[in-house]
Amino acid sequence: METRNDLYGARYWRCALQVNPFAYCEDNAKDTGDLDEDEYTSALIAACIEEGIEVIGITDHHRIESSEKLMLEAEAAGLTVFPGFEFYSKDGVHFLCLFDPGTSIKSVQAKLHDCVDHDGEEPETVGKYDALEFMDKCHTWKGAICVAAHLCSKNGLLKELSNAPRANAWKSEKLFAGCLPGDIDGAPHEHRNILKNKEPEYKRERPVALINANDLSSPNDAGSPSVSCWIKMSDVTVEGLRQAFLDAESRIRLECPEEERTEILSISWEGGFLDGTTINFNENLNVLIGGPGSGKSSVVESIRHVMGIEPATEGVKTSVDSLIKKVIGRGTKISLHVRVRRPAEREYLIERVLPNPPQVREIDGGEVGDLLDVRPTEILPVFDIFGQHEISELARDPTMLTKLLARFVGSSANDDGEISELNRALSANRKQLLELHEEMDEVRSKVGQLPALKQKMKQFKRAKVDEKLGLSQALAEEEQVLASISSEIEAWEEWVDDIQENVEEELPESLDDEELKDLPNVELIKKGRAALELIPIAGRNAHKLLADAVVKAKTDFDAIEVAWEKIRSGNDKAFQKTSRELEKEGIDVDEYLSVLKKLGEISPLEKTAESARKKEDSLRKQRRELLVKLNDARASNFRALEKAAKKVSKRLRSVIRVSTIFFADRQPLFELIRSEVSGQTAQAVKALEELDDLTPSEFADACRAGSEQLQEQFGIAVGTAQRITEAGEEFFLKIEELEFLSQTEIELNIARNEGSEDWRCLEDLSTGQKATAILLLLLLESDVPLIIDQPEDDLDNKFISRDIVSKMRDGKSRRQFIFASHNANIPVLGDAELIVGMEAKGEGGDLHAVVEPENMGSIDKPSVCQLIKEVLEGGDTAFLKRQEKYGF
Repeated sequence: METRNDLYGARYWRCALQVNPFAYCEDNAKDTGDLDEDEYTSALIAACIEEGIEVIGITDHHRIESSEKLMLEAEAAGLTVFPGFEFYSKDGVHFLCLFDPGTSIKSVQAKLHDCVDHDGEEPETVGKYDALEFMDKCHTWKGAICVAAHLCSKNGLLKELSNAPRANAWKSEKLFAGCLPGDIDGAPHEHRNILKNKEPEYKRERPVALINANDLSSPNDAGSPSVSCWIKMSDVTVEGLRQAFLDAESRIRLECPEEERTEILSISWEGGFLDGTTINFNENLNVLIGGPGSGKSSVVESIRHVMGIEPATEGVKTSVDSLIKKVIGRGTKISLHVRVRRPAEREYLIERVLPNPPQVREIDGGEVGDLLDVRPTEILPVFDIFGQHEISELARDPTMLTKLLARFVGSSANDDGEISELNRALSANRKQLLELHEEMDEVRSKVGQLPALKQKMKQFKRAKVDEKLGLSQALAEEEQVLASISSEIEAWEEWVDDIQENVEEELPESLDDEELKDLPNVELIKKGRAALELIPIAGRNAHKLLADAVVKAKTDFDAIEVAWEKIRSGNDKAFQKTSRELEKEGIDVDEYLSVLKKLGEISPLEKTAESARKKEDSLRKQRRELLVKLNDARASNFRALEKAAKKVSKRLRSVIRVSTIFFADRQPLFELIRSEVSGQTAQAVKALEELDDLTPSEFADACRAGSEQLQEQFGIAVGTAQRITEAGEEFFLKIEELEFLSQTEIELNIARNEGSEDWRCLEDLSTGQKATAILLLLLLESDVPLIIDQPEDDLDNKFISRDIVSKMRDGKSRRQFIFASHNANIPVLGDAELIVGMEAKGEGGDLHAVVEPENMGSIDKPSVCQLIKEVLEGGDTAFLKRQEKYGF
C-alpha cells in the first residue's frame, strides 16, 4: 500500500516562535545550569523534538549572528526554522520579526541594520522606529512578518503604550498577531475586552490573532503550554503564518487539536478519464476547483460508486449511472483508502473495478490484508454524498427530510434493530395466520361433510349392515388404524433424519486450541468447551437410539402388516358372500365402506378444528401485543425526532425552524389500496386523505367489520367499500403492519436584514432557498464525511457567505468535507485546508484529467492562491475591475 505524500493541504504544526539562542540567555541572565553553548543547543533541540514541536522561530534582541549555530543544528535535526530577531521599538514595545525558512543570515542582518544604529554588539539598544513605524516598515519586506511579543507584560504593546498611541498601534492593519502566555481569560482584566475585540476605541475589523509564544530559553521549558501553539499551514512559510493570523479562528489552536472522525485518506484511479490520478485528502475542508469537464463531478461520483452507495432519488441515479459509464468507464479501477477511529482506529482499502461490486481489505501497519466478506457500508458509516442539484431534489421528498432529521436523534430513540425485529415478528405472525386459515378452509370443508355422512351411517345401521358384515367391518376399521400407525412411523423417520444434521455439526473454529492459546484464562475456557461438547455427544447417542428404534419399528410393523394381510385374505370369501346378499336387498356395500372410511378420516378433524381455533386465538393475542410494542416504539422514536427538531431549530436559531407531525404520511396505505383493491380507488384515497386522524389498526378493524362500517366511518363510496372488504384477511393484516411516517416541516427565514424575520415553509420557497435549508441541516453535527458536488448550486451568495460558510467553518473541525465548487466563498471564506485544482488535457480519445502537485494545497500556497483567482475570480484583472466598480 502506497503511503500518503505531503500533498494533502494545510495541517496543524506545533510552533514555538520565540526560541532564544545561548547568547540571549547569557546576556539576560537566564539559568542554563552548567551547560555550554553546544550542550544547550543540543538539549534545547532534543526537548523540542520530544514535545512534538516541529517549527521554531529563533530570535535574539537586535542581532542575528548569535542564532546561527542553533539554526543550523535545528534544521539538521529536522526542525523547520523561521530566522529572525526581536525588535525593541523606541516607544518601548518588543516585536518578533520572522523571515521565511531558508532566508540567509546576511539578508536578515541587512533588514536589522535598517532598524537599529549598532553593529550587533549592543543588543539592548533601542531601535530607530516606534511601534507603528516598525510595523509599517516590516510590512514592506518580502517574506517577513512581525508579531507583538508578550502583549500584556513588560515591553508588551498593551502594557507599554497608552491612550492614542496604543489604540493606533493596536488598530494597525499591519499588526497580525500578538503573544500571550495562555488564553484571553488569563490576561489582565483591563486588557481582556481589547483582546476580545469588544473595546470600542480599539475595535478592529479583523481581530488580532493571539498565540502562545513565550521565550523558550531552557530545555526544561519546552513542554510549557506558554511557549508553543498549533498553527495550520500548507507549507511552513511567512505566507502560511500570515494566512493563519488572518483566520485565527480556523487556523490557530492553543491546545493540541484532538479530532476523531471517519475520513477518506485518498482516492486513485487506474483507467478511464482520471487514469493515474491520486488525490490525498485533508481531514477537514477539501474543495475541488476547475473548469467544466475537468473531472470534479467524476471524483464525487467515484467515491459514491466505490462505496456502493445509491443516490437518494431516481432522477439523480439516471444521471450518475450515465457519468459512471461514459466518463469513468468500464474496466476502470477505483481505490479508496479510508480511516475510522471508533470504536478503535482502523484503515480499509476499498477497490472497485467497474461494473463489479466493491471489494474491502483491512490495512494493518501499511500492509494490505486479505479480502473481507463484507460490503463497505457494513463496516463503515454511510457517507453523506450528494451530486449536482441532488440537495434540491432531496427537498421535494418528505421521507428524505425525516431521515435527514433522524441524524440528530440521540440515544433516546428506539434501536432500529428492535423495530425491524418487531416488523419481522409481525410478518411471521401474518404468515402463520394465513397458513392456518388455508389449512382451516380445507378442514372446515371436510368437517362440513360430517352431518350428511353421519345421517347416511344411521340409515346403514338401521339396515344392520354393520352386524351383517361383522368381521369384515372390523377389518376395514383396522385397516384405517394400521394406515395411521404407518404414517406416524414415517413422520418419526423424517424427524430423525432432520436432527441428524444438527447433531453432526462441528464446534466453531473459534473454540479450536490454536484460537484459544493466547487467551489469559484458556484453561477455564477449555472447561467451558468440554461442557458444551457433552451436548452433541448426548445428541448423537440419542439420535442413534431413535434411529435404531425407527428401524425396529418399521421392521416389526412390516411383519404385522404381512400377518394382518393373511387374516384379511382369509375373510375375503365370507365378505364377498355377505356383500352379494346385501346387494340383493338393495344395499350398496361399497358406499357403506366409503362412508365408514370418510367418517374415520374426518371425525378426528373436529378436534383439529378446535385446536386450530385455539391456535388462532393465541396468534391473534400475540399479534395484538406485537402491534402495541411496535406502536410504542414508533411513538418513542417520534418523541426523539421531536426533540431533534427542537435541537436543530435552536442550533440554527433565526435561520431555520424545524417541526414534526406524528403519523402524517399515509402514502403507504394509499399505495397498498391501489395495488390490492380492484377498480377505481381514487374516491377512497381522497376520503382517507382528508381525515384529521387515522391509524392503520383502526382502518383494518373497519375493513373486517364490513362495507357499511367503511361507508359510515370514513365516507367511502358503496362500491369501493365493498371491494375493499372483499380484498380479504391478508390485505387487512398488511394494513395493520403499515407505518405512517412522521412528517418533517422546515421553515427558512428569508428576511434580507439581519435581526428581522420572514419565515417561509419549504414548499413555498424557491429551489435555491430549499437547497439552502437542506444544506444547513447537512452541515450540522456528524462525524462522517460530507461530499457534495457544487453545494452552491441554486443558492444566492448572500446565504452562502452569511450562513453556509459559517456552518462549514464550524463543522470542519469535527468532520471531513469534500466539495466540488465554482464559488470562491467556499474555499476562501471557508478557509479550505486543501484546494485541488483540476483541468482536462488532450483531445478526443486522449482527453484526460490532470491534477498538478503545485495546484494542491491551501490558500497560503502562492500557486494555489493564484489558481483560485484565475479559476474562480476570472483572474487578477477581472477581480480588480469588480473591486473598482463596487467601490470597495
